[in-house]
Amino acid sequence: MACADQPWSLILVIILLLHVITSSSKPDSEILLKFKYSLGKNSRLSTWNTSTSPCSGDGTNWIGILCEKGTIWGLQLENMGLTGAMDLNSLKELPFLRTLSFMHNNFEGPLPSIKELRALKSVYLTNNKFSGDIQANAFDGMLSLKKVHLAHNRFTGLIPLSLTILPRLLELRLEGNKFEGAIPDFQQDGLKVMNVSNNVLEGQIPEGLSKMDASSFSGNSDLCGPPLGLCPSSQKLSVGTIVLLVIVVAAALAAIAAVFVILRRGNPTPQLQEAPGSLHVHKEVTFTDADNMEHGSPREHSSKGRRAGVDISEG
Repeated sequence: MACADQPWSLILVIILLLHVITSSSKPDSEILLKFKYSLGKNSRLSTWNTSTSPCSGDGTNWIGILCEKGTIWGLQLENMGLTGAMDLNSLKELPFLRTLSFMHNNFEGPLPSIKELRALKSVYLTNNKFSGDIQANAFDGMLSLKKVHLAHNRFTGLIPLSLTILPRLLELRLEGNKFEGAIPDFQQDGLKVMNVSNNVLEGQIPEGLSKMDASSFSGNSDLCGPPLGLCPSSQKLSVGTIVLLVIVVAAALAAIAAVFVILRRGNPTPQLQEAPGSLHVHKEVTFTDADNMEHGSPREHSSKGRRAGVDISEG
């Protein structure tokens, strides 16, 4: 009998647990209204009230709410002039929330704590007035995040390293801010869109981003490397290369000088020396010419004198 009652006891416990869980979860409308109150007053959110539920099947009753089968999967509050301190913690209780878009508003201050919503797939905060440094771990644990758009704000400091370890990242838009320092090394094979133009970045573009369009890096005067121009350091010879060139040139000059010296020693320049008998020949020829002048036959005797001179020089 006791054994027969055990299955019913187990079923009763499960029913009680489910009742506790469902009764403790807040309705979507209450969660969204709490988020609404963190924003500044804005008539554009007048439909957010308790008179209706946010969703009706795949349709929406509240402006900016994205619904599917009666559940909220996204917030798209764009071009509404929204201000205030965005309280994303209040949205953690929306289990199916996958996308947030607050583009073209007037939000200020630091980046909201996005990593509290770990299941997000896309975040769009372009064209606001967010400012300040973004913590390096701002995106830790967001394994499903595919698209991050933070363009045209006032962010400063380094690009957060946690962006480089998002395994499913497809798009990253950071243009039009004041990010500085080097671009971290993004290794995601699926990264298709990357734009960091018009910041204050410097150094060499990581090799993994070298195939991106050059316009994605424009407006950063101290960035270099493909797809931009070569870095100055790669255009200048290193100290080691210069020293090696000097040694090679010096060795070549020394070899040329050595060859020249050896050739000079092996082939001395011949010096002109007067033949021992040339002086006598000259004198005899001169005497013969004078003798011929005295005897009236200068041509004939001159010819004989030249033959005699030749014979003397050869004899």
